[in-house]
Amino acid sequence: MNNIDVAIVANTVDRELHRSLRCIFQQRGTNCNVYLVLDQKYLAVEPLAAYGDRLILISSLRNGLTEGLILSIVAGESEFVARADRGDVFRSDRYISQLEYLQQNPRTAIVGCTSRLLYVDKNGKIVRCRTTCNSQDPIDLSTRNPIVHGSVMIRREAYDQVGGYDGTVLKSQDLNLYLRLLRANWNMHVLSGKKYCIHKFYIESSSTINQNKKQIMSGMASRIKYLDFREKLSVRFVLYIFKSAFLLAMPNGLLKYARTRV
Repeated sequence: MNNIDVAIVANTVDRELHRSLRCIFQQRGTNCNVYLVLDQKYLAVEPLAAYGDRLILISSLRNGLTEGLILSIVAGESEFVARADRGDVFRSDRYISQLEYLQQNPRTAIVGCTSRLLYVDKNGKIVRCRTTCNSQDPIDLSTRNPIVHGSVMIRREAYDQVGGYDGTVLKSQDLNLYLRLLRANWNMHVLSGKKYCIHKFYIESSSTINQNKKQIMSGMASRIKYLDFREKLSVRFVLYIFKSAFLLAMPNGLLKYARTRV
């Protein structure tokens, strides 16, 4: 049986979190140690004890997702680390499929998987959905990130080599990590064919919209810093800069309907 670590950062304990935890512990062919970063007030929640000692709870200092990811990954020691978000559900063969690919491709640092994205409004209603897939290999991150962060499995060796998540990058932290991995000559891949993961985006609040603007700005900054000069001169990249500037100038009331994945 293969051992993997699973990193989750959650802001509450609810039905959505339990659904994700059940999916993790029902994975075939793997033993999962789950490192769950929670606010201090949730650490003694009784229902979490039912998962046993394979669920390790870590107290959060409320400094955001990036810090939580760093804490959850540093706490483990398995060769491979899977990401999951509260509310994500996925097939029981997701982890073993990703693990097998990583074992067969030693220069691959990140494996994502085809995912179904659900956009949810303040009433819990799904207002839009789409499916991501792997349209190219190697993956081009110069204008968009096709990988759903909750769907990835990471090779710890590669993660450690580039210094892991950058604690100063509070938005689009996954894109920043991926760009540094590619710059260090690691490969990335997305498993296509099956819909391995369902991931929810919540678009209900103005704070979420403002966070999207910060995400766009952070994504632009990472690309400008880590893409090579030739990529930044491409027509596609120039158009991406204009599109991002347009989204940043868009009123919040319209931005929530725009496609803002970076």
